[in-house]
Amino acid sequence: MPDLDFDAVFDAYLDEVLAAETRLAFVLANQRLMAQLRNGHSGFHDDWVMQRHGRSFGLMLRSLAPIAGDWRS
Repeated sequence: MPDLDFDAVFDAYLDEVLAAETRLAFVLANQRLMAQLRNGHSGFHDDWVMQRHGRSFGLMLRSLAPIAGDWRS
């Protein structure tokens, strides 16, 4: 996102996530950060949310291993 000042967004995220007093507050802070990226590739997911609240909030974070023949290779 060319308009996104990620340094400022990340600084605000750090303040919020470090002040989180509950796991849910931590999860929501991470999801807010990912939502600000506004792409289909970034997200945050915690199975705890599903177990406690019966559903995900719709964001997922996954590590992607390099794929053989990937365009970056």
